[in-house]
Amino acid sequence: MPDDTGPRSLAEKFWRTCLLLFGGVILLVLTIELIKSIWWILALIALTVVIVGGLLWWWRRRNTWL
Repeated sequence: MPDDTGPRSLAEKFWRTCLLLFGGVILLVLTIELIKSIWWILALIALTVVIVGGLLWWWRRRNTWL
């Protein structure tokens, strides 16, 4: 019993690759559009992470007895 479950012909492989590539491009475009519409939320999250990380680093450095 052969385990070959992939596309058999060259044309089938070609169309499957085209479909996957097209789907990937569509998902990439949608992702970029989403990021462009909510960039300010992502910037606020990044700023919060940097501030909290900086404060934790400063607090740990100041309290060397911990």
